[in-house]
Amino acid sequence: MTKKQERIVFLFMGINALAFMVIFLIVSGNQRLAADDFHYLVKTQELGIWDSTIYYYNHWNTRWASSLLRASFLSIFDSSIVLSAVNCFSLLLGLFSIQSLVKSLVSATQIPISVVKQWVMSGYLLMVIFLATFGKADTWFWLSSTPSYLWGCFAAILGGSLLLKTDKSILGTVSIIFVFLYVGGSSESVALATIIALCYLGFITNKKTQSIPVNRKTLHIATITCLVSFGITLVGPGLDIRKEHLPDYPMSDKLLVGFWNYFNFNFKEIPLILPLVILAVSPFGFFGRRQLRYQLISIREIFWANKKLWGLADLTIAIIAFSLAIVMGEMGPTRTWLPITFIVVTVAVFIAYQLGTWVYIKSNGKLIHLVISAQILLLIFQVWTGYSQIRSTNEYALSVDQRMELIPYLEKNPATSYSLEPLAASGWFFSAEITSDTTHFANDHLELFFDNKYNLALKEPVPSSLK
Repeated sequence: MTKKQERIVFLFMGINALAFMVIFLIVSGNQRLAADDFHYLVKTQELGIWDSTIYYYNHWNTRWASSLLRASFLSIFDSSIVLSAVNCFSLLLGLFSIQSLVKSLVSATQIPISVVKQWVMSGYLLMVIFLATFGKADTWFWLSSTPSYLWGCFAAILGGSLLLKTDKSILGTVSIIFVFLYVGGSSESVALATIIALCYLGFITNKKTQSIPVNRKTLHIATITCLVSFGITLVGPGLDIRKEHLPDYPMSDKLLVGFWNYFNFNFKEIPLILPLVILAVSPFGFFGRRQLRYQLISIREIFWANKKLWGLADLTIAIIAFSLAIVMGEMGPTRTWLPITFIVVTVAVFIAYQLGTWVYIKSNGKLIHLVISAQILLLIFQVWTGYSQIRSTNEYALSVDQRMELIPYLEKNPATSYSLEPLAASGWFFSAEITSDTTHFANDHLELFFDNKYNLALKEPVPSSLK
């Protein structure tokens, strides 16, 4: 690999990362409050940051850390700009946490990568994570869940980077405590995945021959902090109240659902994102070719060489799958799969890096051509999906704004309920649509936003037989 080829690869990575950020910011400008968002906004303005967090902890959402941070945004910012602030924070937190991890790994492995290239790589990895998760509408663009699942994953990445830092100052230890407090209190699935990773890290660093620069005292502090924070989440009164609204199945049925979740993750959800992830991680095979140019590992050998990595990943997926079944009694919401996506991307990057030389030889030295082709395909995909999403979310935002402007005028109508026209398709966003059932929670939250002055419902479609 020549320096010119390396510059070309980083140039394409930078272009793709920049395209992602531009598309993300443009699309996010069309996001609107939806469903639970209205309830969180009203209660936060009514009770304040701390009291609203306690209220949800006692009545519904025991994820105290994410509730506290969400309430901070809702309290500090006006509702018209809060979503833009949240999305910008998601972008910056993701970029900073990944860059911090890349910097720590570069320092630990002593691989010569400049600071500029580290930031390019970090922006690119953030794009890969987004492309692997963008189909989950409530992952990136829903105020109610973003602080829990997405920010929880980013906090876990940031915590991992802090553990890898060799300088263990008091400030660094305090930072680790705060970060893992958030991870444990962000969401159950993220906390579980993190606790498994911390315990595994504690196991492998117990060996005298271990080469991972992790201070075991600091690792113990992180693990205990995460466990305590997670414990606070599990004992919250709101958890039992929430369970009352979920289907009640016998444990035997829940275990069957757990097996189905595990099967679904491994043979449906993960295979769906694998082609895109493999395409996206191709540059890391190119970098591996430079660092491991004399190492040839076949796909069969790579499996056995990384059996501990496969085992850890599969164990995490299994625990999340069965935990979802025990808590939810059915397939959990798609946002709970986010940690699994992070695991898939991490493993894919690690394996691609090791297979660089093998792919180089199998392609008769055309690895650079494969990488550039993959980058061009990614850019085309981003531009195509981004353009379609900008158009669709523009229409969605317009329809939401028109509805919100219309509702106050309904007071002049003496009707006891008001039927509203359906919203446009929301695309990447979690939809703010209500239902034709006036008692549905989405309807209730929207009515709460308008001081419960209206009995709102969605206009039911005309049966085809009457058209």
